[in-house]
Amino acid sequence: MLEFEESTLNRYAIQRRLARGGMSNIYLAHDEQQHTVAIKVVNSGNTDFVERFRHEVAALKALKHKHILPVLDHGEHGSWHYCVMPYIKNGTLRERIARGPLTQEEAGKILAQLASALQFTHDHGILHRDIKPSNILLKDEDNGQHVYLADFGLAKGVEEASDLTLAGCLIGTPEYMAPELADGPAITSSDIYALG
Repeated sequence: MLEFEESTLNRYAIQRRLARGGMSNIYLAHDEQQHTVAIKVVNSGNTDFVERFRHEVAALKALKHKHILPVLDHGEHGSWHYCVMPYIKNGTLRERIARGPLTQEEAGKILAQLASALQFTHDHGILHRDIKPSNILLKDEDNGQHVYLADFGLAKGVEEASDLTLAGCLIGTPEYMAPELADGPAITSSDIYALG
């Protein structure tokens, strides 16, 4: 993965890298009004990654739901494609779990919000295909935590024939994948299995 080494990306001032992934990097940035945002950046040199990125942006633009991380902006800058999202400073469910067990009430509230987001996603004909704690963002609010389902990089339409994947390759994170994915394509119940 090539590094994005510029200090600005269009109207965004890059502060630091937040995460490195197989297909993209995510950076902390500020816009012209000093709002803090997260920017996912993909190099245009890898056409497969760019195609997945375009699918992700299209999926997120189609899914307007209070528990799905929204796209604020997207575009191209030099040899880079980017997608701007709100920065959720409280971290991921994975980080929260690492600090200790969830209470029953906390787990129930998180699950209810995720189930709502996933139902909405499926109702709009989209499979997430990578539900896992690191793709679930938590934002502290007065009445508890607000949950966002994020990272639709592996998403595909339920009826979509192409999944941008080589035949015989598994898609997703093995620890959270439904067993039937070893022999067949992802379906809505695959996402539900990964949810819990």
